[in-house]
Amino acid sequence: MLEWVCPRCDRDIDPAFQECPFCANRGEAAPRGPAKTPRQGISWEAADRRFRFFLGLAAVLALVYFLAVVAAYYWGSDEWLSRLTRWLPWR
Repeated sequence: MLEWVCPRCDRDIDPAFQECPFCANRGEAAPRGPAKTPRQGISWEAADRRFRFFLGLAAVLALVYFLAVVAAYYWGSDEWLSRLTRWLPWR
């Protein structure tokens, strides 16, 4: 959780607050200076959407590669099979 520390009471405060709620409850004035603005956090929905997109893209590319290898094997194309499996270390 994002927090900032009140310079008067040294407590961790949520950045959405403009002044320290603990100091305000005791009747003390918040320190003068620029007001703390809430920070924009990470949008976890957007991060999850991107992760699912790239995971799906990797799955589609793996499926296309697999189908290309199977097609080259069944059609007996040794040239294409060697091109598709050239990078495999156990080959």
